[in-house]
Amino acid sequence: MESMGYEIQSVPQRESLQDNRPPKIKKEDYPKTDFVDVPKSDTFVVYDLETTGLNSEFHAVIQIGAVKVVDGVVDESQTFEELVNPKYSKVSVSDNITKITGITDEEVKNARQVWEVIPEFVKFIGDDTLAGFNNAAFDSKFLERAGRHSNIIITNKQFDIMKYAKRIKKKGNLEIKGDELNNYAEYFGIKNEKAHTALSDAITTAKVYIKLRQLDEGKSSSENDGLDLEW
Repeated sequence: MESMGYEIQSVPQRESLQDNRPPKIKKEDYPKTDFVDVPKSDTFVVYDLETTGLNSEFHAVIQIGAVKVVDGVVDESQTFEELVNPKYSKVSVSDNITKITGITDEEVKNARQVWEVIPEFVKFIGDDTLAGFNNAAFDSKFLERAGRHSNIIITNKQFDIMKYAKRIKKKGNLEIKGDELNNYAEYFGIKNEKAHTALSDAITTAKVYIKLRQLDEGKSSSENDGLDLEW
């Protein structure tokens, strides 16, 4: 069944597991995320995931954060933020991850399961393109696995803002050392109040993208606080 930017996969009920979770989609049956060079619209969703580690086949999502960019402007009144129980991957939150994110194992034990959170996330994003920072190598892979465990195929196209930033650097229009999100945020004078929390990182990523786009188009931030995209 297809609905908005996702599909609910039909899988034999015998594959269903305990805890009222839906049947899991096999990895080989789950399509790879389709990436675009630039969003085709100036309205899209920027997202970020916090996880228990770096291996998407072993570690789990523990927080999802997202913000909508509407007509080229970051709309902080339209956000999504929720903790996720990592039980689906049989892992816990380490002390090191808690130091980085501020998220504790006790918090996520009381959070909803991934198959309860993902349906709400896909309703929030609708048909919009999903943008992220290094999502091609990281977030999209975790999102695919979360979709598999939720019996939902997320069909939204995605856009990697870090790759876009690197293209601008190659043009010689951006002199900055490092390719971390906070390197770009600092360069553009954007404060990330709660770095390494999903929503704050998503909002920061959205603001960085707008600055990058202005720079790429030869505009200064004083000329336009949003985007004027003509695709």
